Amino acid sequence: MKVLDKLKFFKKTDYVPHKKQLEIHNSKSRFRIVVAGRRGGKSLMASREAMAHAILPNQMIWIVSPSYELSKKVFRECFWAFHKHLNHWIKSSSESNLSIELVNGSQIIGKSADNPTSLIGEGVHFLIVDECARIGKTVWEEALRPTLSDTEGDALFISTPAGMNWFQRF
Repeated sequence: MKVLDKLKFFKKTDYVPHKKQLEIHNSKSRFRIVVAGRRGGKSLMASREAMAHAILPNQMIWIVSPSYELSKKVFRECFWAFHKHLNHWIKSSSESNLSIELVNGSQIIGKSADNPTSLIGEGVHFLIVDECARIGKTVWEEALRPTLSDTEGDALFISTPAGMNWFQRF
């Protein structure tokens, strides 16, 4: 399998990760966790990680947040970066439907965790769970975790702190 040179790819999208973002991008861990305050660069970093995965063929990438409104943060970063820098990669896209399909068969889709049933069934290669501390533990265990099983997919969990809950112990 071809390995993507992320830094070279990031240059094409005018993205220069700061030191902490670079640590996450360079991590080989299957599950990566980022807890940081607001304005720490989590959404931008997550969007570029999603885009780097999408450049590989036939990848299903989900961005899941507690609500569609929150999913739009990371999704919009992907949407506008593809349209501005890599428009030739886009087969179809809809900002309102939170979907991008690339010519290589990969897809980036924004989803909401407020209806866990809608998260069941599909195999996902890369999952971003945004504001995890505000999503219930059962959503992760019963709906999201199984989507990664058959694909042996990776996940990036990003959140601002929200007290003592399942995510804090994760």
